[in-house]
Amino acid sequence: MRITVGEKLFYFTVFILAFFNKILGSIHNVEDMYMAIVNNKIFTIVYLPIFLYILLDKFSKRLKPEVIVRYQSIKNWSISNLKIIAALSVRLSITFNVITSIFMVICDTNILYNQDFYIFNYISIVVQSVGWCLIGMLFMNLISITNSIKLAYVLEIAFFLAIRLIMSPLSFISLRDYIVPIWDTMFFYEFNREYMTMIKYLCMNIIIIIILFVIYSHLVKKRDLKIER
Repeated sequence: MRITVGEKLFYFTVFILAFFNKILGSIHNVEDMYMAIVNNKIFTIVYLPIFLYILLDKFSKRLKPEVIVRYQSIKNWSISNLKIIAALSVRLSITFNVITSIFMVICDTNILYNQDFYIFNYISIVVQSVGWCLIGMLFMNLISITNSIKLAYVLEIAFFLAIRLIMSPLSFISLRDYIVPIWDTMFFYEFNREYMTMIKYLCMNIIIIIILFVIYSHLVKKRDLKIER
């Protein structure tokens, strides 16, 4: 799967954000640098829309009936879509963490000799890959439900913006104990958070992906092949 313009934009955006935080923000602390890059505001208004745009661009072509019929069955086509989302999610996560790690090392070269730094990166790549995959599968479900890829794009962004509003410190405080936003399962907003907590979130997200894929497979069997683009 070739690297699209949208994917290049994603990497460029991460790099520029990290670069300007380092140069203009004069960040010298490893934790501050990481937090500046994975800030949940940036996630919802920058990273998420670009990621969904990559999928929108990719699946606008794959949703054409003449493409679908090449797979002989809707099941094969659905599995192929999941593989594309998974491959993109892994590649995105690896590159994201490489860029993040470079700027963290610039802040403090000593972390290169810390084993926890490498464990941190390995776990980050895995949990982020699964998180992006979940977001992608939700997108595919919304496409199947609305029969419009553009409407699905808008609805998913609106959904996560609403979640962010709910999780804001001054809103719905009582709900914060029951809702874990997707970005909390993908990034270490607490550097001292135990790895087992992230692994727990990882397992939870994998289960959600499986459920979403089952629902998606059921929906596409019942939908018309003509999707509004």
